[in-house]
Amino acid sequence: MPNIKVILILITLSSCFLFSSKNHAADIYNGKKIYQDRCALCHGKGGRAEMPGTPDLSKQQGMQKSNNFLLNRIKQGKGSCPPYGGILKEDQINDVVNFIRTLRYN
Repeated sequence: MPNIKVILILITLSSCFLFSSKNHAADIYNGKKIYQDRCALCHGKGGRAEMPGTPDLSKQQGMQKSNNFLLNRIKQGKGSCPPYGGILKEDQINDVVNFIRTLRYN
């Protein structure tokens, strides 16, 4: 018969893994809100660049990169785009990455 303590420890560890930020299911609606508040001024409300030299996200410019690359780019910033690594949580940045992947020119 298995030891109850061992079973409880395994359940606890499994719960920690399941609810860790690495397993965060992206919230596109939260990503949209953050994008509108923090990114749209330069990247445009619908992803169409408002500032010269800014990628046109509605045409998927730069979007062939991996989610991890985009997450790190947002964390570290580039050029006139500020680093959001100390401002937004990783889950929030993941939400933004998943939202910008939904932008299409129309």
